[in-house]
Amino acid sequence: MLKIVSIIGENCKSFKKFDFNIEEGLFVVCGDNKDDPLSSSNGSGKTTLFCDSIYWCLTGKSIEGLESADDIVNFKTKKDCFVEVTLFSDDRKIKIKRTRKHTQYKNNLFLEVDDQDLSAHRVDDTQTRVNQIIKISPDILKSTIIMTSDIKSRFSDLTPKDRISLLESIRDYKVWDRFRDETKVSLDDYIKRIQEVNSENLTKQGEMNAIQKIIDNQTVSLLQLQNTVIDMNEISNKQVLLDQISTQKDNQDMIQNLKQVQESCQKQIQEIELKNRQQLQESKNLYSKQAQLTSLIQKCELDIQTKVSLLQVNGTCPTCGQKLQLSEDKKNKLFIELSDLKKKYVEYTTEKQGLDSQVSQISNDQQDTSVLRQKSQSINEQIMTMEKSDMNRILQINSLKSDIYSLTERANTHSTRITELETSINSYKENLNDLKTIIDSNNNKIKDLEIEKNSYQFFYDSLGPKGTLRPYLLSKDIAYLNKCLQYYSGRMFGSSKISLTKPTLDSNKIDIIFECGDMIKPISTLSRGERKRLDLCIQFALYDLVKSTAMFDINLLILDEIFESLDVTGISQVVSILQERSENIPSMYVISHNPNAYDLIQKKIIVSKSNDISKIKFVKKTKYQYLPT
Repeated sequence: MLKIVSIIGENCKSFKKFDFNIEEGLFVVCGDNKDDPLSSSNGSGKTTLFCDSIYWCLTGKSIEGLESADDIVNFKTKKDCFVEVTLFSDDRKIKIKRTRKHTQYKNNLFLEVDDQDLSAHRVDDTQTRVNQIIKISPDILKSTIIMTSDIKSRFSDLTPKDRISLLESIRDYKVWDRFRDETKVSLDDYIKRIQEVNSENLTKQGEMNAIQKIIDNQTVSLLQLQNTVIDMNEISNKQVLLDQISTQKDNQDMIQNLKQVQESCQKQIQEIELKNRQQLQESKNLYSKQAQLTSLIQKCELDIQTKVSLLQVNGTCPTCGQKLQLSEDKKNKLFIELSDLKKKYVEYTTEKQGLDSQVSQISNDQQDTSVLRQKSQSINEQIMTMEKSDMNRILQINSLKSDIYSLTERANTHSTRITELETSINSYKENLNDLKTIIDSNNNKIKDLEIEKNSYQFFYDSLGPKGTLRPYLLSKDIAYLNKCLQYYSGRMFGSSKISLTKPTLDSNKIDIIFECGDMIKPISTLSRGERKRLDLCIQFALYDLVKSTAMFDINLLILDEIFESLDVTGISQVVSILQERSENIPSMYVISHNPNAYDLIQKKIIVSKSNDISKIKFVKKTKYQYLPT
């Protein structure tokens, strides 16, 4: 239970100062306005003390809906206004103090729980903490603590549709509008999140399509490569041929031998040519000498022939034709000369033969040189042939190596490309699976979001003008009101019964049914007193409805001018009902200026006003009489 125990204030409206403890029991609060004798008790400050001060302190608002927040301040002092309410909630002592135009505290709000200051830096933040602790909204607080003679007490004067509006305002159906607005925010959020997830799915699907296209293109390339046959046998055959050629012995040894022979021939040629160069001059001399000897030999031969002829023939000279007669001396001389000539001839012939032999030797040397040159040329041709053969062999080896390398590179490139494509395709497939997983996860998320969205959509639609929740709540509330009205109408009217009709989609209104026996009596035919008692029954029922659904209990009820237009019997019936309710509501204060109520309620409080200053005093039970004016 929320228990208000005391109210302290200064410079609050007409009060300079008040310190009031909330006591248990049923009290009647009457007024004495000495500043305005004609108004009797009106304007003395009763409502200020019991309604405005408490409500303003706890909520910062005015029950009367004052135009300015400063209207709560005493109009004379115009400063240093404060109200402090002490209450207990869940065994915690709570002090709430609100100030206005205060010299020290300015416009502020203070919260103290179990002697611990929980005030925030900002008034709004402190108010939030107050609301969280006392757990009562301003509208509910107003409807549960205070029962006034406002529009609720004239329920029967309202149109049937306005009665629905009043019931919705009392029951704070606006909370459902706020809840609907909050639901709309959540609904829009879920719709937005679903759209975002769908948008992400579209993006991911686009990525998947692009990746699938890449996979398809790479798969085509892979199939083409796999269908391209690389003849590995060709590499093997070329390798075998390369091994065979590489193991063949080259011609370098033979070339080396031939070069040695060629060098020997060249050396011989050089030696012969050197000798020939030396013999060249000799040969020229020999030829000259040979010619001379040939000439000498010819002359010797001629002389010998002449001498022989002379010796053999005695007769005429073969040259001159003279008759020759040789003496023995002459003949001997001729024989000696002939012998000398023959010796010379032999010498010349022998020498000529030697010269011929030398000349022949020189010619032979030249022939040998030619043979050697031919041999050297032949050897050189053999060497070139062998070197060409070796070069062709090397070229063939290099060609085979190049072919093998090219084929191997092609095979490796082919294999590498296949591996790269397979790796790339697998990688893209993994990316594709990841995207599928994301999309599947998003689809599951969308399903969950759709469920939440549909729930919010259901609540949003149900809370709307054409929804089912508001009519359902109204129907439940009217059923509860009718149950309360059955009790209160029995107390106020005896056998007569009051009930309210439930609004429907076709007829969105609340009618009041007054059953008098077997007859339904229109409320327009009721007397003023009956109409007031009917409204009080409905007012009590509305109070019970608000109290039953407030999910809290409070010790205080203030009834402001509820006895208006009631006779003594009616006031007695109301007082009886209040006395019965005292078990659930320990402290009840009835503000009234009706003299008939003063004798029916034992405990009295007088609020007097003089010189624009209101004061409080308790009086014992006495016979009521008008207070002096």
